[in-house]
Amino acid sequence: MVYAITAKLENAKKVLDSLQSDSLLDKQFQFKKTKTTISFPSITQIEIDGATCREVTEDFFKKTTRSLTLKESLNSVLTQIQLEKLKTAYDTVGTIAILEIDDELRIKETEIANALLKTNANIKTVLRKDGAHQGQYRTQPMKFLAGVDTRETLHNESGVRMLVDVEQVYFSPRLSTERLRIANLVRPDENIMVFFSGAAPYPAVIGKKTQARTIVGIEINPIAHKYAQETIHLNKLKNVHLFCGDVHKVLPLLLDHKHLAQDIPRNYDRIIMNLPKSAHEYLDDALIIAKKGTTIHYYDFLHEDEFDTAIERIDAACKKHGVEFKVNGIHTCGAQGIRTYRICVDVEIL
Repeated sequence: MVYAITAKLENAKKVLDSLQSDSLLDKQFQFKKTKTTISFPSITQIEIDGATCREVTEDFFKKTTRSLTLKESLNSVLTQIQLEKLKTAYDTVGTIAILEIDDELRIKETEIANALLKTNANIKTVLRKDGAHQGQYRTQPMKFLAGVDTRETLHNESGVRMLVDVEQVYFSPRLSTERLRIANLVRPDENIMVFFSGAAPYPAVIGKKTQARTIVGIEINPIAHKYAQETIHLNKLKNVHLFCGDVHKVLPLLLDHKHLAQDIPRNYDRIIMNLPKSAHEYLDDALIIAKKGTTIHYYDFLHEDEFDTAIERIDAACKKHGVEFKVNGIHTCGAQGIRTYRICVDVEIL
């Protein structure tokens, strides 16, 4: 089954980035272009802003002339039942592919990884997720399967080069569209605070794509902080300032200017809180540095019937600080389970 995701030409890059970040692009077919639109082949039905989705027959698109698909290359290695259970979607970070392989297929994981290397010339390392994200640093264990045995890679996103270690640093390529969405909202001369900045994907993309005045990032993982500094140096970003530590402890020091060499703002025009499981614990910190007109991008993991929980958490914090707010939008940024999503609530302080 093939789906055509059709967009106007001016929206093509945004739609393509969204498909690629979620590993939904069906690479066995070519794009179909008219004078005003372009259609991308998708492996599943999906809603993307600025595009329409419809089911089409396979002859709607032309077949690509590339090498065999992953499934095709494994026809003689896996049984038909195993092929049906094979997950062909995977995350790509730089030259590293990260697979999810079900328990019953792990006896064939080396063959699957080697097949992927042969079908994708851009992949040099294949890893398998070896557990869930865990601990204070949200890291995920990986098992090496094939290629070059490394966890470090140089990833390109929105014209930004990012150095990351996929096992020691939390980094999701699937959030590239969300990071670009935020960057497109930034106005010239904004002062921006990024809580839980990780390897600096938000600060780097915003620094590269906007005319923000100052971007401050705080990250508790010292290894992520080290990679973040490398990324900022690689992209020659002069307006990004990074600090290592817990937001609760670092923020008071930033507000006490005698501890700093840089001219760090007291209040911010935009605050990004990308820690879905516990961002609500830091709403007090955000409101301390907010002002009238500040936009807070608050992230959470919630079931689709419980999105109001995020609003309730924001409302409680704002009442505590005696400020009013309005919700400018709620955006889903990827599924986290059955009818459960990572959401971003865009809040404006009044």
